[in-house]
Amino acid sequence: LNQTYPNVEYIIIDGGSTDGTLDIIKKYEDKIDYWVSEPDEGIYDAMNKGIVVALGDFYTFLGSDDLLVNNWIKETFRFLLSSSVANKAYIYGNIIFQVGGREIPYRYKLVKKNELLKEFVIPHSGSIISAKLFRSGGLYEKKYKIIGDHAWVVKVHDLIHLVYIDFFQCKMKLGGTSNNPKTVKKILDELKIMEKEHSIRINLSFKLKKYLALIASYLGAYEKLQVVWWLMRTIRR
Repeated sequence: LNQTYPNVEYIIIDGGSTDGTLDIIKKYEDKIDYWVSEPDEGIYDAMNKGIVVALGDFYTFLGSDDLLVNNWIKETFRFLLSSSVANKAYIYGNIIFQVGGREIPYRYKLVKKNELLKEFVIPHSGSIISAKLFRSGGLYEKKYKIIGDHAWVVKVHDLIHLVYIDFFQCKMKLGGTSNNPKTVKKILDELKIMEKEHSIRINLSFKLKKYLALIASYLGAYEKLQVVWWLMRTIRR
């Protein structure tokens, strides 16, 4: 770590896009430390490729349309410079969800890591994660196509130290892979695999929400349900 400001390494892992993404990458190639465009086996395979080539002490993962909020890195860096648990830290904050032309600011909270064995109640995109956790606990498992971040946290939960900083870390659109009506059934299937593999039980309430989302998707009301759900959660907080 640089004592004044961290050196940021920019890594782009593209799955062989043919939509003009490569033109954008090449336009900013002088600012990118490493990039590759080739077929992969899913989101977590792509993330693993980035982890393998990364040289830094901490990682943050962003989807192609996620936006890191200004100063989030600075906020976490202040903590890391004075922390004795930096080498096992998973640092997260809050998310601004974008849906239907509006922004819904949602604040998370500090949770006990054992809660992660019942439900994934922390954000992944934009969070700052110690590289040593991956070296000690292993990479994301490619067999999980949607809940690989949750499965990884369950796998390393004995090693991890959760840190919550009440600050917005990124903006992301609802409707990504884990918030898509087309993947709800796949999420439920992967949850069963994770429960069996790690001998855990995910909260029934979480599963019921996914089933409700599946029904809403069949009725064409999935996005409206998402907006109402996140607004209710925001109001309750």
